[in-house]
Amino acid sequence: MTNLDQTQQNFLFLFLGSLLTFFGSFIVELLKDRRIEFGKEKNFKFLVSQEFNIVARILENLRLNLVSKNYFDFQILDNLISSIRNLEEYRKDSIYLKDTNLLQKFIDLTSDLGAFQFDVRGIQQVYYNQKSLIDIDVEARKPSNIDESVNTYKQKSIFDSYSALDQYFSTQKTEQSINLIELRRRTEDLSERLVTSTEK
Repeated sequence: MTNLDQTQQNFLFLFLGSLLTFFGSFIVELLKDRRIEFGKEKNFKFLVSQEFNIVARILENLRLNLVSKNYFDFQILDNLISSIRNLEEYRKDSIYLKDTNLLQKFIDLTSDLGAFQFDVRGIQQVYYNQKSLIDIDVEARKPSNIDESVNTYKQKSIFDSYSALDQYFSTQKTEQSINLIELRRRTEDLSERLVTSTEK
């Protein structure tokens, strides 16, 4: 009987050893996966915060250009679009962001930046298109052009004069300037929050 007890005891130890090995391997894999996820989250936060820092600088350049030249520079807007595309690309990795509040702010801000650049481009385009229509209308009203083909141009500006167009653009520009400053503040705030949440 001692031989049978010894065999049962060996099987029991073998079973317990296998069980401990299984749980040990499971715990090691779980810890490894958590470490990898933490690294991906940290990397995501770093990359996004750096891109938001770039966006903040672009928005500041856009604001300074608006103050000095009185219009939104398309080249600076193109830089903003490039950064927005990068942020959109990072959006697919946002699953690594565990803080739902930060995730929501990231998605909202990225969308708002895209809408802002779209609105600004639209305002600029309306201004230039309407200005050229006013130019054509003014040219058509000149006495020397009354019988010429310029007068047959049918499309008219929705604005009666340059001053009405300038007033419209000034109002829209002021509104977008306020949006620009608010977006810059939100961008800097989110970048800072991403950095501080990474350090924890």
